[in-house]
Amino acid sequence: MWLAMLKTLVIYCLLLVLAGCRTHAEPAGSAPSSPAPGGVAQTGPADDSPPQRDAVAKSDSDSGTARGIGPGDCYGAPVAISVAGGSTLQAELDPAFARAERFLVVDSQTSKVLQVVENAAANAARGAGVQCVDIMRQLGVCAVLSGGFGRKAAAGLRSLGIVMVEVPGSPTAAEALADYQQGKLSPR
Repeated sequence: MWLAMLKTLVIYCLLLVLAGCRTHAEPAGSAPSSPAPGGVAQTGPADDSPPQRDAVAKSDSDSGTARGIGPGDCYGAPVAISVAGGSTLQAELDPAFARAERFLVVDSQTSKVLQVVENAAANAARGAGVQCVDIMRQLGVCAVLSGGFGRKAAAGLRSLGIVMVEVPGSPTAAEALADYQQGKLSPR
């Protein structure tokens, strides 16, 4: 029991250290030639502006009044979707977060794909979940939609305040995003 608690504490401390790390930004308009530290290989446009994590309060359609952002509600903030293949919203959702082939970073308000990120940790012998947590931190996402999350990945995402949304079945990324936007999915 003590060994398990110690192991959890070490993982938590590692995640805190990783969360405090800053990576070297590429010059504006250039794409990295190799994966950046932490394994983020971007295939979308390079942007050296900091990730936007501040979600915007949205209007409640019934009353017309603004409401705060609740769990799972990242309106206007980027969300990541784990996909098994493809680089569009028509790609099938991957059943496992850490072993996904790539991640689509999507604007949760407009449904526009902002970035396609290859998962360098997909074939890692160990530690894929922790590596993917660091990728999500670097991307500055508010939430992650996936078929499932491992124990270490879930703990890491939770410690960073990133909302995890488990999507049942095998929908496309577009279908999962639509269900998320309509409030049909609950955060883990």
